[in-house]
Amino acid sequence: LLAENDNFIGIFIDIDDDELIKRLKDRGHNDDFINKRMDLATTQRSKIHEFDYVVDNKDINTTISNILNIIYNLEESW
Repeated sequence: LLAENDNFIGIFIDIDDDELIKRLKDRGHNDDFINKRMDLATTQRSKIHEFDYVVDNKDINTTISNILNIIYNLEESW
């Protein structure tokens, strides 16, 4: 599906499983919700190869900086 359109750049924002679980627990989610969310993460990661870039979501500032760097580099190359 993603390969059908060449007019966009795909950025997959990923997160370490342990960090995702920690964040979900910190938000007060129960084990059932967390298990469903982890299943969703696995499903989403199965499509990671369809994206042009992968950004590791360690913290918001670094994630935003990495995404902006991708955008700036793309603008320079056009």
